[in-house]
Amino acid sequence: MTIVFDGQEGIAQQDFYKTVKVVFSSNETADEKIKRMVAESPRKKEIVLVTDDRGLRFSLRPFGVRVMAVKEFFSKIRQKEETRAPGKTKVSSPGDEKFISKAREHEITKEFEKIWLKEDD
Repeated sequence: MTIVFDGQEGIAQQDFYKTVKVVFSSNETADEKIKRMVAESPRKKEIVLVTDDRGLRFSLRPFGVRVMAVKEFFSKIRQKEETRAPGKTKVSSPGDEKFISKAREHEITKEFEKIWLKEDD
């Protein structure tokens, strides 16, 4: 999974998970960076673009990219988590390597929802 942000490298911590690559757009917009990454990819049909940006969705569909709305993406993640362990949530403890308190986890989730789950005007 690759996440593309506008801006310069070094402004945010990039070691979220080993399976997540964080890319900053630097001297171009995130949209331009994403378009270039898709155009240069030898496996375009394997790409899933998660965005609510209509312009970006429209411009990348001709490449064969699968496009998914943010709400749909989060819904699929929740479904996957529920099928793996229905009714159970992995609880971390302060001794774990990647511990985040439930309160902090909730705050982070709310912030992402504000950013990614905005309703279209």
